[in-house]
Amino acid sequence: MSDRIEFSEQLRRELLRLRDRAGISQRNLAKAIGTSFGVIQRIERNQKPTIGQVEAWLTACNVDNITRQRVRLRRGGARAEGQPWAEAFEGRSHLQDVEKRRELDARLVRNFQPTIIPGLLQTAEYARSVFALGRTVDIPAAVNVRLERQRALHYPERMFEFLITESALRWAPGPRAMVGQAERIASLATLESVAVAVLPMDALPLLPWHHFILNYPADGNSPFVTTELFHGPQRITDPEAVAVYVEVWDRLWAAGVTGDDARELLARHGGATRHPREARTPREARPAENEEE
Repeated sequence: MSDRIEFSEQLRRELLRLRDRAGISQRNLAKAIGTSFGVIQRIERNQKPTIGQVEAWLTACNVDNITRQRVRLRRGGARAEGQPWAEAFEGRSHLQDVEKRRELDARLVRNFQPTIIPGLLQTAEYARSVFALGRTVDIPAAVNVRLERQRALHYPERMFEFLITESALRWAPGPRAMVGQAERIASLATLESVAVAVLPMDALPLLPWHHFILNYPADGNSPFVTTELFHGPQRITDPEAVAVYVEVWDRLWAAGVTGDDARELLARHGGATRHPREARTPREARPAENEEE
């Protein structure tokens, strides 16, 4: 038996044992981690779970940190985890609940978007237009959950930092998508938990290949990166790889503008009338136990 097969079998047995010990049925576990009953059955037979599924499984079974680390090692020590869109959408009509859970578990989220307005800043019409271009089956439900996700912006114990390129402000996914969108960004930027910067097209310090989101968990676990590619979503956990994204974020943020300059760009591309909050240095990514909030 190869090391890969052996680790996979050990992981399968460990996840099954933890679920049994926690007294959770397969159906209840599926609901708890936001997937289908069939996915749980296949994982407990032979299907390799994603890192996100393993983490949600361990949380649902309320395991201790030592057990969590052991299971992570048996997962194969994956440094970057991807899955096909078909698998990500299995049993779901949209993926907004997955994003919502990730945001609620974070103390700091840094979102870089070079092509579109970040979901947490979108108006309903903009979100509807974006979903119409993608794979979402139930667009009304996806829009509703996306708008519900925006409630997290009002929680003082969390911090959200958004870096948007000027080109993202210039592109509209639909004929009426930009109506009120700049005003929406300006309004949300006044919140204490939100910082917004715009990256001018003539000030790029490097080529922004794709969007990414830096997630700093509230439980003190190591930060990780999420992104989406044409073939499926990706989760990056390797510390060296995450450090690359942190460096890219710092360089891009330093080149971005806030305050009056940001207001000018918003007004130029969307007719913003409300004032974003003045520039703030992004909150230091401190360990969760140092947070007083």
